[in-house]
Amino acid sequence: MSHVFKIIESNGADRRVAPPAGGLPPQRLPRFARLMIQILIYPFMRLDLACQALLRMLVRPPHRRLGQCQMSGRCCRYLAQQKSGLHKWPFFHWWATEVNGFYERSFEVEAPEGQQMRIYSCRHLTAEGRCDNYAFRPVVCRTWPRIDYFGQPSLMKGCGYRFEPRKKSTPES
Repeated sequence: MSHVFKIIESNGADRRVAPPAGGLPPQRLPRFARLMIQILIYPFMRLDLACQALLRMLVRPPHRRLGQCQMSGRCCRYLAQQKSGLHKWPFFHWWATEVNGFYERSFEVEAPEGQQMRIYSCRHLTAEGRCDNYAFRPVVCRTWPRIDYFGQPSLMKGCGYRFEPRKKSTPES
């Protein structure tokens, strides 16, 4: 994923940071319906996060996440979603735009592996860099920056987090 961030950052902060021409696209799903869906999904999301935390305790990832959020908002402006496999289904786009509150940017990025990445931004990001939907924020926001078990971790420029490799415990001779 770091290659996607490098491609985005190498192109500068030109038109891509500004909201789309004509303002944010409207959401068709009423606010009340979005809130009800988020409330219904919340316990399952918390269970999923608890299972992920348990797995990380049992099988340690190779890096540790240190630091804290600096509220730069870059992670909210550039959400990359793969355009292959299940993510091609219209349901995923609907969920991202109607339930999570993301909106598509006017560009896509091709990763070096040939994957097409759809770039979203979040409508809940305030001018102060805070989330106005913090209690019901999506899982991608709750787990950012994510540490994968394979490959190098990646961060966007200006992020307050950093990664440190875990010390490998060696058996004593």
